[in-house]
Amino acid sequence: MTALATTAERDRTELLDLLARFVHCLDRRDFEGYAALFTEDCRLSLPHAAHHGRTGLAAFVAADLGGYAATHHSTSDHLV
Repeated sequence: MTALATTAERDRTELLDLLARFVHCLDRRDFEGYAALFTEDCRLSLPHAAHHGRTGLAAFVAADLGGYAATHHSTSDHLV
């Protein structure tokens, strides 16, 4: 049972770290790092635009956020 708990906790930690990297990459303007968090066949749907695939995702997000001097994204209340 300990091995399962250890695996579950490790998986939970990895998911929470992924969410943290997601917002940190956006706010640090690390759009290549942001895109690397996605699968090759990802789909990003925003209220005003959409993108399919990791290829070109960094440029897409850079263009979308490029008009802002800074951004501050956060994540909270995660249930894994």
